[in-house]
Amino acid sequence: EYGDDGILTVEILDAFANQRKRYAIQQASEDQLSVSQIQKMKRINEELVNRGDQLENTLEYREALDVLKKTEQDVLPKLDSPDDRRDLEELCRQVRQAMTAADKNAMVAATQALSDRLLNYAYLL
Repeated sequence: EYGDDGILTVEILDAFANQRKRYAIQQASEDQLSVSQIQKMKRINEELVNRGDQLENTLEYREALDVLKKTEQDVLPKLDSPDDRRDLEELCRQVRQAMTAADKNAMVAATQALSDRLLNYAYLL
């Protein structure tokens, strides 16, 4: 495990003695992070987590997630045609890429394209 404090901790399992031991390993070289660098990394991490939380609370993200779930759980498993499956998987990939990039406009466009295609498979829902 690599902790927020910059310390690497390893756990060793002695299979013969059936014991676990933990050891902290601290970096001893000159390129060790300073306290201010560690604090800066923590702030950056917190900002990224907050941005992710904000994105996940948007209407665009929730709609994209709903359409993906519907496609992957309800439609894809029931498709017999490899071409239809491939087309839907490609549309799902585009939605996921837009979600990963946090591009709301791309997310809306990709979600709409997938939703439109799902109309062809309404009988499976």
